[in-house]
Order: sequence, then structure tokens, then C-alpha cells
Amino acid sequence: MDGNIDQPRMGLTPELWTELTQSVNVILNCAACTLFGWSLERISKSNVSGPMNVLEFASSCTKLDAFVHVSTAYVNCNQPHNGLVDEKLYELPIDVNEFYEALKRGDDLKRFETVMNANRWPNSYTISKAVYVQHNVSRAEFDSNCSFRGFAISIAARRNFSRSIAVTFRSVGACFACVCVARFC
Repeated sequence: MDGNIDQPRMGLTPELWTELTQSVNVILNCAACTLFGWSLERISKSNVSGPMNVLEFASSCTKLDAFVHVSTAYVNCNQPHNGLVDEKLYELPIDVNEFYEALKRGDDLKRFETVMNANRWPNSYTISKAVYVQHNVSRAEFDSNCSFRGFAISIAARRNFSRSIAVTFRSVGACFACVCVARFC
């Protein structure tokens, strides 16, 4: 199946969207664009809006047991390199909700990029990854077992896979995208 995570509903036909949202129960998202030289506006469509579209799909899945989003160590790349970097999200010098709304409107993101560059994020790729993760963790809720609801850092499947399908999205240059969805018996 072909699609495009940059597009609403991942570029899937209404029929395929309905079929998948009624049958998929595991999603593994590792889609990303790693072209460091792209503008912040362009790369954010793949690395911020794209995963948000996958999350929209996941939230529409009526049988979803697990959603796994694979990200990158570049989320915290601005931290000093002379020691250990804790596996946590450090506060960003921008309002990620404001960034996301500006991205959705198609506004120029240069003011955000200037602030991020001044705070040691070296390129648009690292900024886009940090913004996406911060935006979604800020929206996540925790249940009584300290597990995320609404955003998964990592999660293990509860049952064995019996059948799976892979939805492969477009590949452009150094961009790669693969969203795997699975059905359990």
C-alpha cells in the first residue's frame, strides 16, 4: 500500500483508511527525513506533521494495542558533549504548541529556527525531531502504572504476531518512511 505521511490521513483512500482503522492493532512508526540541509518548514512537514498524521491514524484505530514511535538521539543534541545526557526531555527555548500551530498555518518558521540555533540545535533536522517529541510528550497523559497514554516512547506487544502488513510510504533522497501495521489473530 502506498501513502504519504505528509498528507492528511497519510494520503490513504477513504476505503483503505476505514479498513485499516478497523483492523490494525499494532503500529510501528519509524518514518523520518534526515536531510539536514532542508528548510525547517519542509523538514517539519515530514518530521512534525507526518508523525502527527500517524498519531491521528493511531487514535482512529478501534483495536489498537500498541503504538511505537522510533525517534532519535538528536532530540537532545544541544546538551553539552562533555558528559552524560540524561534520557529525558530538556525544556526547549520555544513554545512547541506555537511552533506546531505556525507550521499548520504555513507561517515562516525562521524566528523559531533562529532561537533554536542560538541554543545549540545545529540544523533543521534536529530542531524538527526535538519539537515533535516535546509537542507530543507535553500532550501525553500517564496512567497509574506510569505508562504513557497518547504517546509511546516504547512498548512491547502483548500477543504473538500471526499476520502483518507493511504500509510503505514514499522515499525521496535521504528521506525514508515506513509505518508498519500489524493484525493479531
